[in-house]
Amino acid sequence: MRAKIIVATTLAIFIICNISFASAETFDNYLKGAIHTESSVEITKSTIMDASQSYIPSGSEEVTYRWDFGDGNKNEGVEVLHSYKTPGKYKVRLEITSGNNKAETETEIFAYKSLINLITDQTDQKANIEMFTKIAEAHGVLISVIESFGSSTEFISEETLTKKLTEGSKDIRKVGKILVWTKENAGLNALSRFVKSSKDIVNLSNKEVIVIDNNIERNMSRIQRQFGAINPQRIIIAQEGAIQTIIQGLKGNTSDLLQASGYQHKVINEKTGKLRPWNFIAYFVN
Repeated sequence: MRAKIIVATTLAIFIICNISFASAETFDNYLKGAIHTESSVEITKSTIMDASQSYIPSGSEEVTYRWDFGDGNKNEGVEVLHSYKTPGKYKVRLEITSGNNKAETETEIFAYKSLINLITDQTDQKANIEMFTKIAEAHGVLISVIESFGSSTEFISEETLTKKLTEGSKDIRKVGKILVWTKENAGLNALSRFVKSSKDIVNLSNKEVIVIDNNIERNMSRIQRQFGAINPQRIIIAQEGAIQTIIQGLKGNTSDLLQASGYQHKVINEKTGKLRPWNFIAYFVN
């Protein structure tokens, strides 16, 4: 009986040691690639692709980092620069090699020719917004959606949008046009608050704000009063039916495009956006 116990104990120790050794050996040889880069980049502009956060066991043999950018170009190195010539989605692949060990990982990047921010709380239009986003991508345009879907009141919508605008301030600096499609005034109010709180880092004077509103004449004076708080290059008010045309023609003059397409719209610029004396009284009355 004692002999059996000794044999069993010895066998158990042997198995545990071998499992521990195998685990240690597997851990020591384990490589894991990690790609750190932007998920979207503007065409012709270089972006950094960084693999320095990859897991490389200590004492590893010389490590090689091979990149495939998905557009026919390749490179080597822990950190590389690359730019895309044409818009579209690209799969970036990274292969790490150390001795006989190898690890692979990949990520997707969208290269765009134009970037637009869409500020919206139109919950019942989510399907259409997804459709517009896909249409835009087909034309090399990236729509960055800042939404407050499901907000029960205009106040909650405004609060949510203001917070998300602040969090996404980096995108705001990149865009040339901002599309506002909200119920009532939540979108413009949020944009005004964001500009006021970020005036040292955000300037909209070279950006166009496009407000989607089916009641142009009724709401024009309200929108006009907010020009001074936002200070964009211009505000264009257009109806919902013009959205697809606006998205497809982002590089051109929006007003000319809408006029050529027969869409009713109004333009508010620095001259028309200034409050005249009689409008100044109306501003405070309202």
